[in-house]
Amino acid sequence: MITLNSERGLVRIATWDDIESVPGFTADIDPKTVKLKEIIGSYTFDALIPCGLSTCHQPHGNGFLVVAADGRATNIGRICGKKHFDVEFTQMSRVFLAAVRAQQNREFLGELKNRLPGITTEVATIRTERHGAAWINTRVSQLTGKSTALPTPLINAVRQAVRRGDGILIIERAATKQEREE
Repeated sequence: MITLNSERGLVRIATWDDIESVPGFTADIDPKTVKLKEIIGSYTFDALIPCGLSTCHQPHGNGFLVVAADGRATNIGRICGKKHFDVEFTQMSRVFLAAVRAQQNREFLGELKNRLPGITTEVATIRTERHGAAWINTRVSQLTGKSTALPTPLINAVRQAVRRGDGILIIERAATKQEREE
């Protein structure tokens, strides 16, 4: 998957062929004669793609799409970028990744905002339907002692079962004469 950061936001491209058909793309740039302008995308593939630097061409599964000052574009792996373009590449990659994260967050919040009325309706339905959250809350309140509807020994047994986490209700009482004799 290829993620390009453009003026229109994040653009996701599925195949490498689409990148190779971009005007100005070249699979061979000499890092000694070129100056990087910006990082415009990142990619991750299962298939290995050769690095676009003429001194490398090492296949790798993820990296960045960069544009040189002369307008040519190519792909560079993270290690090659750091090795040949040093701090400049590291800074560019940080800026690019921060911009991608910010755009993804904006998209997520936009989607969530659109889904909010449906979620609100669903929550209201869960609360008010028969045997829904309101009904359960009333029953839990009764079992945990926030109501006088149940006897105190039963409420205490439920509290102890919750603390132990085993769900076994144990009510302590004095043994009868018959139970003591047996």
